[in-house]
Amino acid sequence: MAEVTRADRFIKTAVEILGETGRTDFTVQEVVARSKTSLRAFYQHFGSKDELLLALFDRTMAQTAQLWRTETAGLDSTAALKLVIDRISARPESTTQDSLNRALSLYNQYLAENRPREYARVLSPLHRLLRDIVGQGITEGVFNPGLDVGPRLPSSCRRCWVRSDCIGWEQN
Repeated sequence: MAEVTRADRFIKTAVEILGETGRTDFTVQEVVARSKTSLRAFYQHFGSKDELLLALFDRTMAQTAQLWRTETAGLDSTAALKLVIDRISARPESTTQDSLNRALSLYNQYLAENRPREYARVLSPLHRLLRDIVGQGITEGVFNPGLDVGPRLPSSCRRCWVRSDCIGWEQN
């Protein structure tokens, strides 16, 4: 089992706070107190609360994309894309998960508006997964070869899937 670092403890504490409150307006002092460490230790790992949130979001997206990549391995492209879109659109399984999702959604929006480079980097594992699935679908002949696999792909896929669910369309 991997050793839990102080950085891991700070991230875990931030996840707990986000899961309880659904908000990102906690303080560094609160994280430090809950993790039973010091401000000095915090600042040795993170320059600010924003850097802590970025690390948390980065880790969450990387782990999630890897999990989904594993779950989609061996599926045809249509089933794989549906699985990923279903996961993206899934309702939270608990109030804690709902609070965490709400907080991360707010931070996601903040990153998109204020730190677009970091936003693109953090979302890159999901983009790579979707690009690979769409590329597989193009090779299989089920997706349009002209389909844009750029940064807008996740939201485009979700809109298309929602639209198809609403009208009851099923691919045979």
